[in-house]
Amino acid sequence: MSETPDLLDNRQRPTIKWSLVIANAALIGLILGASFAFREETTAADLLVHLRPPWVALIVLFQVGTYFCTGCAWDVVLRRFSVHTKLVGIAALGVEKVFIDQLVPTLGLGGSLMIMKGLIARGVKRGQAIATMTIDAAGYLAAFLVMVTLAAGLLWFEPGFSPTVRTFVLSFTVALVVVVAAAWLLVQHAKSPRWPGWLLRFRLMREIAAATTESPQDLRVGAKAGPWVILFELVVFVFDTATLWAIFQALGSPISPIHALVTYTLASAVAMLSVIPGGIGTFEAVALTVLHVFGVSFATAAAAVILLRIATCLLPMLPGYVIFRRELITR
Repeated sequence: MSETPDLLDNRQRPTIKWSLVIANAALIGLILGASFAFREETTAADLLVHLRPPWVALIVLFQVGTYFCTGCAWDVVLRRFSVHTKLVGIAALGVEKVFIDQLVPTLGLGGSLMIMKGLIARGVKRGQAIATMTIDAAGYLAAFLVMVTLAAGLLWFEPGFSPTVRTFVLSFTVALVVVVAAAWLLVQHAKSPRWPGWLLRFRLMREIAAATTESPQDLRVGAKAGPWVILFELVVFVFDTATLWAIFQALGSPISPIHALVTYTLASAVAMLSVIPGGIGTFEAVALTVLHVFGVSFATAAAAVILLRIATCLLPMLPGYVIFRRELITR
């Protein structure tokens, strides 16, 4: 059997793909350009120029809330280990995770590894840091399952969607149930299981194996905070959905909170399945399609998707990079 790697080896520094920033900018330009192709009275550019400032401030507030809730999810697990951290500092790690996950194409694992190192730099024991991020990942999947199930239920009564779309959502929900159940059982009953040698040929599997088998006792202790982790991760989803809803308010074209929830959840589900870092392109395509089914004009939908990409991905880039550099220098 192959040996699992040392996840927290400080010699392993993530490679930042700045080309993904260019890809984000190109995607925004492409969506803007496409809006001009539709012969509508108002273009996406016109709507973006006339944003309502109070709603823009609320959008920023919602996004700041996501970082603090993410920090709370980590903090509630750390408290099980009698570790107390400053919420502002741990929320800053949440901003750094967004930056890493966007620019380091490691299927979202790179950000988690950097956060583990950041926690250790703040005095958290190695096993406790690994357990915290593993439990948070399981809680995130559970919260995502709740949101997908809710969206699937609402979607079932929406006449504009085809049976094919409903089947996809139902299949994804079932698959997510299996993944969440397996992850939570692994957290609850971690006893250094033997991983098949063929599975450990994949680097990602080796890293996951190392994360779940290094500190089984810490996993069992931290798992007691599982319900709180799920709750905080649910609030993160609610804030992101509220961000999309507030964006339409800022554009002067309000939509139903239910439509915002279904749009964001379905787009996130497809982006999760894609291998593209940050779900660039896939999230936007699904969001535009769902909004079109809900009767939103292409120009309005394009402007909303552009603002959502800026608010959730591009705006955290600069502070995330500053925090990332500071963490590397500190270590």
